[in-house]
Amino acid sequence: MRNKRRDLLDTEQALEAKRAVKTFSLFELGDGRPKEGGIDGKKNRAQVLDRLSRLGQGISAAQRNDFMWFKDTWDKKMLEEHGAGWPAIFVGWAQRLLNQHETGDGTAFSVFMHEQSTRCVGDEVALVVP
Repeated sequence: MRNKRRDLLDTEQALEAKRAVKTFSLFELGDGRPKEGGIDGKKNRAQVLDRLSRLGQGISAAQRNDFMWFKDTWDKKMLEEHGAGWPAIFVGWAQRLLNQHETGDGTAFSVFMHEQSTRCVGDEVALVVP
């Protein structure tokens, strides 16, 4: 009985965490500043990507394997491309992915990650090991 109660509690906590929402202001996502006043925009953008990656069907095993590298490399590339406007653009893209998820597209983030990987970091030289 004790084990069943613990399992039920674990399940409830997992479901609660999945439904938990978090709000990020544009300032908290960087607002053109890499780090100011203790706010780390890059870290918060990575947290948004983590949450998006768990929506719907999530990302593939291969994408999960490269996800940490993707988040860092992609964010640097986008900051170079968009400069101080990057946080606002990021918010727009994240909202579009959320909207796609809400309308039933369970693979929206996976497709987005694939497209952005190909577009932004596809030409980088990298070692691929099994």
